[in-house]
Amino acid sequence: MLFYVLVTIEYLERSAPTRGNAKGKKHAVSKNTVDQIVILSCSRVQFITAALAAHNLQNVYIPGPTNGPGFKIHWTGSRY
Repeated sequence: MLFYVLVTIEYLERSAPTRGNAKGKKHAVSKNTVDQIVILSCSRVQFITAALAAHNLQNVYIPGPTNGPGFKIHWTGSRY
């Protein structure tokens, strides 16, 4: 089965430190994958690469067993 995946990137926008404003402003950007993904048979690396490609970051991070960005995966019906 083929699926489009909605990928959301959340990040903090750091500003110049001022009194009372030590944290940053939280942002989230959501985009769908460009191509459909065979979720049930793709590897972890293939899935992460497709998710990064949705935000054009596939050349910034190279997923592997010891590197790549931290991430969370949620889907409809998941308990987490």
